[in-house]
Amino acid sequence: MQHGLMKARDGAWRQAGQWMRSMGVPPVLVPLVTALELLGGAFLILGLLVPVVGLLFFLEMAGIVVMKKTKMKATFLPPKPDQPSYEIDYLYMMIALALIAVGAGAFSLDAVIGLF
Repeated sequence: MQHGLMKARDGAWRQAGQWMRSMGVPPVLVPLVTALELLGGAFLILGLLVPVVGLLFFLEMAGIVVMKKTKMKATFLPPKPDQPSYEIDYLYMMIALALIAVGAGAFSLDAVIGLF
């Protein structure tokens, strides 16, 4: 949620769009990513639509990994501390995959409502 909140503040929206454009990503994705990070984070906390939100986060993280590998020439682990890597993005991608596979569990709104 924090990353979505940072994008939603002040001029950060435009700055994120400019950065995405420089990486070859359509800036139109900024509001979608912001909404996913804000609302998706809240849904995960509540345990609501967890497999769906997990899939959306998986797709976001997969896109980030591909972008970092191709555009930023990142490696999985950085050879030096100041160089880009995609280790944490890959970890988030695997966590999202686990959420898709396992779901929210017994103490969630999904379980209360009877979803998934």
